[in-house]
Amino acid sequence: MKNDLFSTPKAQARLPLRGRHALTMSVMAGCIVTTAAQAQDATGTTNLWGDKTEITLGMGAAVGPRYLGSSETRVVAVPVVAVQRGIFFADVLRGAGAEYQTESGFYISGALGYDEGRKTRNTSWWGQGSKRLAGMGDVKGSTTFNLVAAQQLTPWLSLTAAGEFALEGQKNRGHQYRLGFHADVLDNDKDYVSLDLNAHAGDRDYNRTYFGVTDAQSQTSRFSRHNAGSGIYGYSLTGSWTHSFDKHWSVTTAVSVMQLTGDAGRSPLVQEKTAVTGLATVNYNFDL
Repeated sequence: MKNDLFSTPKAQARLPLRGRHALTMSVMAGCIVTTAAQAQDATGTTNLWGDKTEITLGMGAAVGPRYLGSSETRVVAVPVVAVQRGIFFADVLRGAGAEYQTESGFYISGALGYDEGRKTRNTSWWGQGSKRLAGMGDVKGSTTFNLVAAQQLTPWLSLTAAGEFALEGQKNRGHQYRLGFHADVLDNDKDYVSLDLNAHAGDRDYNRTYFGVTDAQSQTSRFSRHNAGSGIYGYSLTGSWTHSFDKHWSVTTAVSVMQLTGDAGRSPLVQEKTAVTGLATVNYNFDL
């Protein structure tokens, strides 16, 4: 279960208008995961492969709950690795895929990614997990296909939609979706500030996997049975700021707040309905 603080440089690269510094997040569901995407302008491009390779490397730190709904907080190191050439990209958040934007402001991307799942122990590196979940069984990692679409409404506001579809891994893991708005609050040579407001939803299998408790799990864990049906499981607000020192060096800070609701908010797994995640990274960008 990914976290949108980096969803969206999830996570999109300056949706739909891709910009020079798109470091975002993914509060889609749990622990904090991050990426930096150097997305070049592919509007109406005739050279799909591009004429240069853009690479962003960096490191930082993130703080957030051990899993979405946990009251325990942890700090983890955040690696930044992103490669872009033409319409093709590969980075630690979005996975590997391609993106395209039309002159009318419609953006679309598709990529193969990975959802790390959730462990029943305190994880020391990337991924969600807590020993409080003992007896629930691990949620195995899953290969996913990630589809993102957006339409520019004004020069600074876009309507965005995304879907994460499980291909292989956790049995009956299900799929999750996101719908919302992306706003460019400030965009100049030195600073880029953005806000993202999203609703997050899952199908029955997804919500049951991450928020439900089966009869068998209630027998082996501390939790009572809970049925989590399909629908919206939360709303998030994410703000990010990237400051560029020169054409190579930049820093990014971001904060995201996720509010669980519905069956997810009532889940016995959830200790805290409001999840706050934050990160700061130092980034170095260069071309090949």
